[in-house]
Parts: sequence; C-alpha cells; structure tokens
Amino acid sequence: MTGGSSDRALSSTTGMIIFIAIGAVLTASGTYLMLELGNEDIGATATVAFEASQDGERIVIEHTTGDSVASENLRVVGAKVVSMPDVVGSASTIEVIPTATTVTLLYEDGRVSQELLSTEAELTRLVVAVEDGNGNPLVGHTVGVYDPSSKPTVSSPEGLLTDVERGSVPTPTFVGTTDENGEFATVPATREGLESGGEYVVLTATNGPATERTYAVGSVVIDDRENVVHLVLSE
Repeated sequence: MTGGSSDRALSSTTGMIIFIAIGAVLTASGTYLMLELGNEDIGATATVAFEASQDGERIVIEHTTGDSVASENLRVVGAKVVSMPDVVGSASTIEVIPTATTVTLLYEDGRVSQELLSTEAELTRLVVAVEDGNGNPLVGHTVGVYDPSSKPTVSSPEGLLTDVERGSVPTPTFVGTTDENGEFATVPATREGLESGGEYVVLTATNGPATERTYAVGSVVIDDRENVVHLVLSE
C-alpha cells in the first residue's frame, strides 16, 4: 500500500514536471514566433556611404561605398530630386536642388528609417511660404521655390496660366505687381526684388481649372536666417 502511494506521488510529480516543461517550450516557441512575426515589418538597415558636393544651385550626392540601394527605399528631405537611378550603386549619383539649408538622405525599409547623409546647403533659391496674418500656412496656397536667375517672363495672367499648364515655369506661386494697364507682372523673389513690408499681388496657380487660380494682395516679410520669404495675405 505504501509503495503504491509513493508510485502515485512520483507519477504525479513527474507529470507536473513534464507539464511545466511542455509549457516552457510552448512559451519559448510562442515568444520566438512573436519575435519573428514582429521582425517581418522592421526591415533591414543599409551599409552604405554617400558624399555630397554643391555646384551652383544643385547638389550631387554620390554613392561611395557599400550596398546598392533601390531608389524606392531612398527619400530626400530638404531638396527636390532632379535625377536618381532606379538602383543607386557604386559611383551612382543623385542630383537635387535644395529647398532648405539642410539636405538629408534617408533609407526607408518597413519600419526602418536610417539617415545616410546630412549636408548643409547654400540656397540660391528662396523658399516662398504663403501665410495668413497669424503666421498660419494657408490651405490651397502652394509653397513655391523661386529661381532669381531665371524667373518666368510673364506679362499677363493669361500668359502665366499657359506657361503653368505647359510646365515651363519653376513654381506654381508667383509674386508681382499690376502695371498701369492692370496686367500682372512678376517680381523676382530676391531680397533686392522684394521690399520687406511692401504690398504685392500674389497669384496662386493650382492643378485645377483656371477658375481656381486667383489673385490676393499681401505684404512680404523676409526671414534672413531661414532664407524664407513669407507672403502674409490680407484678410
């Protein structure tokens, strides 16, 4: 009788140990599975190096060493991309025009966002931001970038709209004045061309029909630190 009780106790203890062991294995497997599932969307980092050089208004970003990277995984912040190959590999170059004083190249894959390059830029264009009197960006008024060296030669709103539709002007937002005949004339958006506090006509051109392209009158505030011309529209 005593032996039977001992056997049952031993059997019960052994069963408990086996149960705990199985639970531990299942927990470990579940944890591993969760980690694997979690890692599916994380993505991998890139082992790659870039160098940047500026020539005039353009910056050339050159792949110097490391992995080849698909262009769909690259994002440029603070600049407009002029050209980028589908696969950026050894000696490949990316050409951009800066719109901010710092240009950053990011590698993005899944939830990975990796900074590959950050370089200071000298702006030869002025960023133009359209705001209300409180400094809030106005919905429907496009932020444009002006090229002082090649401003569009436009003498009337009709000519401007035609050029916008052809895509032959550098930005969909223009500043100007009206001449004695009431025609719109552009003003170069430079510190020499714009007087801070002066009143100008703002023409906003959207991708919609011509009826969405409107005039507004506003004053100009120039921020020397940010190299930004703020067009503050009258309410």
